[in-house]
Amino acid sequence: MFDLRHLAVAASVVCSVNLFGIPGEAVACPITASPSWKNSITFPGEPFRHTPQQGDVGWVKFAILTCDPTTVYFQNSNTYLFHHEFATSVLDPFVGMSLEAFNAVSLNAAGQQVILGTVIYPPGTGLFGSTPVAHEFGIQFVRNDAYSAQEIVSNFDLVRNSVSHVQPVDAFYFPTLAQASSAASYAGELADAGIEISSTNRWSDGNACYAEGWALGTLKFFAAGEIEDAFIAGALLPEDILLTDGVPAEIPSVAGVISLAPSTPNSHVAILSRTFGLPFAHTSIAQDADRAISLIGRRIVFRAYGSTTNCELRLIDVEDQLTPMQIDEILQLKTLPALNITPTATLGAFTGSVETLGPVDVNHFGGKASNFGLLRRAIPNKSPRAAAISFDFWQAYLDLSVVSTGNTLRQEIASKLAGHTYPPNMQALSNDLDDIRDLIKD
Repeated sequence: MFDLRHLAVAASVVCSVNLFGIPGEAVACPITASPSWKNSITFPGEPFRHTPQQGDVGWVKFAILTCDPTTVYFQNSNTYLFHHEFATSVLDPFVGMSLEAFNAVSLNAAGQQVILGTVIYPPGTGLFGSTPVAHEFGIQFVRNDAYSAQEIVSNFDLVRNSVSHVQPVDAFYFPTLAQASSAASYAGELADAGIEISSTNRWSDGNACYAEGWALGTLKFFAAGEIEDAFIAGALLPEDILLTDGVPAEIPSVAGVISLAPSTPNSHVAILSRTFGLPFAHTSIAQDADRAISLIGRRIVFRAYGSTTNCELRLIDVEDQLTPMQIDEILQLKTLPALNITPTATLGAFTGSVETLGPVDVNHFGGKASNFGLLRRAIPNKSPRAAAISFDFWQAYLDLSVVSTGNTLRQEIASKLAGHTYPPNMQALSNDLDDIRDLIKD
């Protein structure tokens, strides 16, 4: 027998962190070869480039490990849309990490083990956007904390030099919202290093659609730094349309997003908005921005269709024009079909060999482990051996006793959630979810 509290899964390869971030002082940082990454990309015809639709801005995401600050790992951005999906699947130091653990080593200066970013391509036509509207591209770096001018210069040069091209091509620094203020403060230093600050607006003459769709809801304005607190306080609801002065890396789920500042189609918010069919657009045309501001607090229909360079954006004031029944009928058009979810089932064992797993085992081991068995049988010499932990382990963990109350973890979670109904009191729900996370970790 063993104590469930002490079961842990350790990564086979650990990356030694370059604590001082000094270029050239790389230490052993072995990364297993994979067709999902390469160390250089081409402009403009790059197969790894992801483009939401023909004629739209495209991108290739990348990672720079701090234990080897001289190498860029460009991910196949058609296979992996998100940084964490790529890194936790194929970059050895991060394989198997949870999203929370990966964010801890990538989005903050303290303890940072990997620098994340994106090469952004201008709109183009032809295969892989082979005929761009401009011979230039943008480079972004992602982090919650500000990067220094020296960090931007060294990493910008590394990425720029890793993009091969036949004709002369210009590269620009496209700061994310979190980096915009710091970038502006040392714009002169960047200029001295030959780096110009810009954005995707340089390729568009009008509004930009980052995700197509329509929404019906109350338009509410919150500054970028106020969004999360407003959602938790219940001032911003899931059925509201958000108007903001800038879109952070993550925002709560809302009916639609209108930004007064440019974003990019490669942002998490844009990708998730496209996934769920929620409109997300930037109003760069002054009269559209003014109209959006004039409609704050009113129920509107928000439509956004097109691309980042050709966006049809409509804001229709329907306040006092529709009855509650009509509103319900319209919103029913957005009702999603019922999900077909295979329920978990008891296996009678905590672990199993991946070698024999297949889709029929999803009820015992989940999708990733079950489908990994197909990979092992198809390419046994090109995929790592692995073991799978069944849902029995989680169920057993839920039956452990919480020392402070004597109840099981399962009972404590049920008790915490019992009083919540929809729409929830977001402040109370957020507090209870924090308590639940602590219970699970402790």
